[in-house]
Amino acid sequence: LPATVMSFGYKYGVPVDPDFVADVQTQPNPFWIPELRELRGLDAAVNDYVTAQDGASQFLDAYARMIDVATDGYLREGKRFATLAIGCTGGQHRSVYFAEWLAREFRDCARVLVRHRELGVLPPPVAGLASLIVPGLGQVLTGYWQKGILIFLSAVSLAGIMNWRVAE
Repeated sequence: LPATVMSFGYKYGVPVDPDFVADVQTQPNPFWIPELRELRGLDAAVNDYVTAQDGASQFLDAYARMIDVATDGYLREGKRFATLAIGCTGGQHRSVYFAEWLAREFRDCARVLVRHRELGVLPPPVAGLASLIVPGLGQVLTGYWQKGILIFLSAVSLAGIMNWRVAE
């Protein structure tokens, strides 16, 4: 069963329509360790820190077992893919590490795509300012290009209709 494993930050909202959502906020947050704060879940120092925490491996093992059980049911029902969303507060450290671990765990038996929604994303205020300049630009710059194009085309269409009505 092909799968997308996505890390995300709860403070930016839960992804739309995942099949599973795991909350790893129960694990200690590397953000509060000064030397780890600027690093990300892809960095070895963060990986070492998260792996060393009590309960990390137990959480991962239990989550992987649950997905194994659910996968059998999905296959029986004819489901063609699954989306697994793993969240922490900001989507920079814990969720990234856990998503990478889970993807490695399932890569031998499934086609797995990993997506880290919050890595490399513009802060919301910057994206909002970009959208003030060009409607939809903030969406495009944060990776939601389809939504951004739709907003832009809607704004252009609305402006055209308003201009046409004024010209009459």
